[in-house]
Amino acid sequence: MNAWPPVDDRRTLNDWLARGWPAGNGGDDAIGGGLPAFTFIEADGTVDRLTRAALFTRASAFGDAFRAAGLPRQGVLFVLLPSGPDQIAAFLGAMMAGLVPAMLAPLTDKQNPDHHRATLRELFRQVGPAAVVVAGAT
Repeated sequence: MNAWPPVDDRRTLNDWLARGWPAGNGGDDAIGGGLPAFTFIEADGTVDRLTRAALFTRASAFGDAFRAAGLPRQGVLFVLLPSGPDQIAAFLGAMMAGLVPAMLAPLTDKQNPDHHRATLRELFRQVGPAAVVVAGAT
């Protein structure tokens, strides 16, 4: 029985995104073009589909920004973004830049804000991340 995706420790995330998947399992083109990578459904029913090509472009932009900021390879990067395309792209971009990403849950209406912030402060103190990615002000 063939497992998909195939286990191949010679392939990196960049290989997977940039060089495509083997024939018959997602396409032969460079990035899989319009093949879906993720589909996000918002609470209001809005659907946002992220193709492999768009994911590679967004992740690369994040990775370039992390490198340009001088973040150290193997430094921890906290991703504190709402679920969605930017969260996934930032996580993958961090990996592309040689960082160690960790997703953190943003504050929700169901959480106690003081407890959430205290927990994050303690985590930041213990881990000492190289950087934290947060959503911009709206």
